[in-house]
Amino acid sequence: MGSAPRSGRTGNGGHFTEGLFRFLTELRANNDRVWFHANKNRYESEVKEPMLRFIADFGERLRAISRNFDADPRPVGGSMFPRFMMSDALQTAGLFTFNAWALDGYQKVFWYEARLWQLWPQVLVLAALAAVFLLGARLLARRWETV
Repeated sequence: MGSAPRSGRTGNGGHFTEGLFRFLTELRANNDRVWFHANKNRYESEVKEPMLRFIADFGERLRAISRNFDADPRPVGGSMFPRFMMSDALQTAGLFTFNAWALDGYQKVFWYEARLWQLWPQVLVLAALAAVFLLGARLLARRWETV
C-alpha cells in the first residue's frame, strides 16, 4: 500500500511534523519489538510528546466549549490510551460509545488507507446513534412546548 506524501507541518499549531508520519510509516513496515526498541527515542520525541502537547492544548479549548468533555494529557490512563491495548471486555464495552466507532473509522482511513465505501459499518452505527439521540431529545423537548 502506498501512502500519499505529507507536508512538513499539518496546520495543527506545529504539534505534528513530518517525523511523526515518517515514524508511523516505518513502524507499519517494521512492526516488531526489536525495531521499536531501537527507535524508542524517536517514538518519544516525534509521536508521544507531540501527541501529549496536542491533547493538553486541545483540552484547554475543549473546556472553553463544555465542562462535559475532557482531554487528559497523562501518558498512562489519559486520552492517548489506545483501544487495542484494553482488555477484550473493555473493547466490547467501547462498542456502545460514539468514540469507539469514530476511532475505528479514523484508523481505517488514516492508518489502513481504507476507501470511503469500507467505512459503512462505522457510518451506519454513528448515524443510527445520532438518530436515536436526536429522537430522544425531541421527545424530551415536547414537555416544554406550548400548545
